[in-house]
Amino acid sequence: MTKQQHNNFTNNLAEPPDRESAPAVIIIEPAEGTRRLDPQKSQPHSLDRDKTFNKPVMEWLLHALKNLDDCGISYVGGYHIEKVLQSYPNLKLIYQKDRLNQGDLVSMLLATDKPLETIIVRADVLYLPKFFLNLHSGQGITFGNVRTSSNNQVTVAMRVRSGSFDLFLSAAKKLVKKDPLANFNDLQQALIGNTSKNVDLDDLAALITDKVKISQTVFKGKAQTLDHIAPLAKEARVLARERFSVARWENNATKILVSIKKAFPKGPLIVRSSTTSEDQYEFSAAGAFDSILDVDPTNKKQLTNAIQQVINSFSRNGRIRSTKDEVLIQPQVEGLLSSGVLLTEDPRSGAPYLIINADETTGRSDLVTSGGKGNLKTYYALPGHDISHLPQTAQKTFKLGQEMMALSHINTLNIEYGIDRNSTCHLFQIRPLTNTKNLPIAEDDFFDMVTGAQEFIRSLMRPRNGVLGKTSVLGSMPDWNPVEMLGETPNPLALSIYQTLIGDLSWAKARARIGYRKVDPEALIVSVAGRPYVDVRASLNSFLPDGLETSIAENWINANIERLCQQPHLHDKIEFEIAATCLAPDWPQQAKRMQEAGLSPEQIETFKFCLRELTQNIVNGSVEPIIDLQNSLNILEDRRNQLIEEPHETVADIARHIRNLLKDCQNYGIVSFSILARYAFIAMTLLRGLRDCGVIEEVEFENVLLGIPTVASRFSEDMLAYAEDRLELDKMIERYGHLRPHSYDINSPNYSSDIEQIFNKQRMLKSTCDHLQAPVDKDIAEVLSDKASNIEKCFSDLGLNISFDKFIDFVRSAISARESAKFQFMRNLNDALENVALLGEKIGFSRNQLAFIPIDEYFRLGTDSFNNAQTSYFRRMVEFNEKRWVLTCAIRLPELIRTVNDVSAFEVILHQPNFVTHKCVRARIVWLDDQKPPYDLEGAIVAIRSADPGYDWIFSHSLVGLLTQYGGIGSHMSIRAAEFSLPAAIGCGQTLFESLRGCSEIEIDGQNGTVKRL
Repeated sequence: MTKQQHNNFTNNLAEPPDRESAPAVIIIEPAEGTRRLDPQKSQPHSLDRDKTFNKPVMEWLLHALKNLDDCGISYVGGYHIEKVLQSYPNLKLIYQKDRLNQGDLVSMLLATDKPLETIIVRADVLYLPKFFLNLHSGQGITFGNVRTSSNNQVTVAMRVRSGSFDLFLSAAKKLVKKDPLANFNDLQQALIGNTSKNVDLDDLAALITDKVKISQTVFKGKAQTLDHIAPLAKEARVLARERFSVARWENNATKILVSIKKAFPKGPLIVRSSTTSEDQYEFSAAGAFDSILDVDPTNKKQLTNAIQQVINSFSRNGRIRSTKDEVLIQPQVEGLLSSGVLLTEDPRSGAPYLIINADETTGRSDLVTSGGKGNLKTYYALPGHDISHLPQTAQKTFKLGQEMMALSHINTLNIEYGIDRNSTCHLFQIRPLTNTKNLPIAEDDFFDMVTGAQEFIRSLMRPRNGVLGKTSVLGSMPDWNPVEMLGETPNPLALSIYQTLIGDLSWAKARARIGYRKVDPEALIVSVAGRPYVDVRASLNSFLPDGLETSIAENWINANIERLCQQPHLHDKIEFEIAATCLAPDWPQQAKRMQEAGLSPEQIETFKFCLRELTQNIVNGSVEPIIDLQNSLNILEDRRNQLIEEPHETVADIARHIRNLLKDCQNYGIVSFSILARYAFIAMTLLRGLRDCGVIEEVEFENVLLGIPTVASRFSEDMLAYAEDRLELDKMIERYGHLRPHSYDINSPNYSSDIEQIFNKQRMLKSTCDHLQAPVDKDIAEVLSDKASNIEKCFSDLGLNISFDKFIDFVRSAISARESAKFQFMRNLNDALENVALLGEKIGFSRNQLAFIPIDEYFRLGTDSFNNAQTSYFRRMVEFNEKRWVLTCAIRLPELIRTVNDVSAFEVILHQPNFVTHKCVRARIVWLDDQKPPYDLEGAIVAIRSADPGYDWIFSHSLVGLLTQYGGIGSHMSIRAAEFSLPAAIGCGQTLFESLRGCSEIEIDGQNGTVKRL
């Protein structure tokens, strides 16, 4: 702000008016406005512009007030009030300092005190001129009301005559005294029956944040209702329709039946719902109401029954049926290539995505809307972006959506469509989406973030020195599976710790030490618009055996990436289905893929030789023996105990402690764990290979996994001992208190601070605890002893010099040590996070604020002197990163990014879950992410979006099954489930996982490889 602007601002600030200078019009600004990443671009809602005429809301308001006698206008605001002054210097400004904690009535009382006729209006409403001409009731108080698109009544203006002013003022003050956040609607309720009058001005104003209502208000003169819009469509054929309300049906069913028969002399017909609830449609609510197919219009009884069945379904699940609910009758289109629902806004976030939920297999027109069973596909696209890489049916549907938005001037639509075998698109139904969310940050910043993500990916996919392969792909679940550990949208602190500990150097350093190709200093984990991804090219390079000829390696990497692009559902299985990371009994399949990749027989034999040397050295303990890696973890524990004794008095003390804990974690914990994790994957690859080629049976494979004790089984045994008073609570906390459900998130409470939920003795005693007992008594050597000679022969045929005893010892030690190593390094991670919280107490920051500061900033406080200005710097950083994270949550990205265009338009990958055990289990489902303690998991299938070691506590409950959206066959939860012989479907993917929401009972069938609702 310039000096002149500052002077203008100061001069225009008004104290609460005295008896001589009360304004005639008071404009009340909401507490919050439009937020931008750049604070200089943030502004109050009164300066927001409508998308059609590009006029600020304030312009609409001042124009609407023009026809009234000008007695002076006062504006009351707080959020960026200086920007209102810059645009409207003649307004009388009243600054409300504590606007966030005060309601509209406090704002009003700051500006009015004199018993003159007064008009009070909201500044976030687009008004038409007739609004204020109709806000007139003679004497008394008039409340001007409008309805939102979701049918909520809102008071947006008041007109108070001088004779009623004292009553009005007294009521407002009483409400404010009782509740400082009281608003206009509260005042209206308080004054019912006291010379007040309510005027419905629904067609003359709309909240600027209500996108549907804005369009209906501005364009109502052009009669552009959706029923009028549909026939104008060029991208689709509009089906004839008969629509009627429940009230009409109840009053004159006979007349409606005659009309239907006349309109549709031939069948078949489809009878479907068109209720007010469906205006709030989300895919997870599909099937809320019935749709009836194959209805014969000449069969009066059948048609009547179908209509009545649909109407009866309006009252399902406790919903109160409305007489305004409608039934829709249309010709039934059959043999469709694609049908479903298109939304023109993301109902989850308000982001401007076009979203298709499509049935491309059954040929029916109602599978999506009826909630029927089928392999549904989901597509996302941003308007105006390249969609040429998507299937033709998706392209046609997206073009229809953009046309409907342009014709209706409504950006939030729900469109039901079908595309027949002649590629003709049929428009079945179109209606506005109501109760939509508004994007918390301005759309300009959203699109800018998308553009930045595209530029970043373009640079990553170019050829680079140090890694082989002409391009790359990015995945959220390959290799280190960051989305399983962090979730889709981690806070900046969690993501930065994960990148620092693992993704920068440790991952590559560990693999190079055991015989793989050296690829450092390449980063493995990158951030795309704040979401974690693995650079798959770097990952695949790190799985190459060291010494493999460059020409062979280059061809193999390019073939791997091409195969992954063609079969994206394999992106959580690259260690087993894409890369060749060791020599295992599945070698014939690997050799075939190498042949298809263009490798010659000699090159394939060279590759096999390199893998043989690598595998033998690892299994026989010639490189990085497991015992040495475990000793490294002991060093980590000793150093941590020493660090605890150091002083924690100053900011610098704590910052150095944080850095030392994490650096030790990296050097002595993460590298050792990374090697052990690779060993565990090799053990699993060898076991699976032996099973798949028939050397061992499926039951033997499962019993091997059951017979390997890990931290989870020890935790469950200790929980049983604790429940039976054989183990003290202090000992439980000492052993397990450092774990937390979201290991890298400072906001996630660790076990020691969530004692009631984690260490609940009453719950444990209530359980039978049978599931906590060791399921297999035999050691894994005993399980496989009868197959010892066959196993050795299988290895010998591959050229591997590995004895049965060495193999058994390796499998047992590698899988167990991997889980133990993760358990140990998380102690350092927990201590570091708790010290970040301690540092926050020193400088006045909450845990939630600290989560938005990357870890490097805390490191720097240990090497640089601290001053008060640093606190201000952190507050600005928190504000910026929090706003950026809000956008991160709104942006939708695919799990596998294959091209730059995938950032803005993509198909959601359909996953094949990784099944643990061949058992079939049916039970109620508990969505753990949506629950709050206390949890009731007994006898339930637990569904978790992503689960890291901090979720081990669930295994002390008597759950009967496990379902996760993220995770692979070698992931933490797969091993845990196998250890307990727990039926599980790991890594179901978004489409299947979300399709199960809303159901109360599901079935997991490992034998047939299915997950379905019951």
